[in-house]
Amino acid sequence: MRNKAPKLNKQLRKDSGLVDIDSRLVSFLYTLLIDHVPAGVIQRVLEESIDPVVKYSNGYVAKYAEYVAKVLLSNNVPRKEMGIIAKTKRSKNYDKLSPREQWEEDKRLGILDWDGKS
Repeated sequence: MRNKAPKLNKQLRKDSGLVDIDSRLVSFLYTLLIDHVPAGVIQRVLEESIDPVVKYSNGYVAKYAEYVAKVLLSNNVPRKEMGIIAKTKRSKNYDKLSPREQWEEDKRLGILDWDGKS
């Protein structure tokens, strides 16, 4: 994780150019790249995503992706709406639940502010 070695992070920040960017989208992508997804995977998906009109096979995922994009591109969505507080109330076995069960739990907690139908 990013914050486990503050001295190393401080040196890396200095060596790599002391970059500050005010963008929720950049922050999201940075966190994905640093902590979750290899840069090569992101690059491949980026290259595969050249067609703006796509027929998606999973409507739930497509609608959630659309929602995330709107949140990331908006500068006026309160952090509370993103479910920051509600996430702490998830059940301890959340990661072991099926996607549908996770969806229902997030909906119950108010993390999702849409029902996936529109």
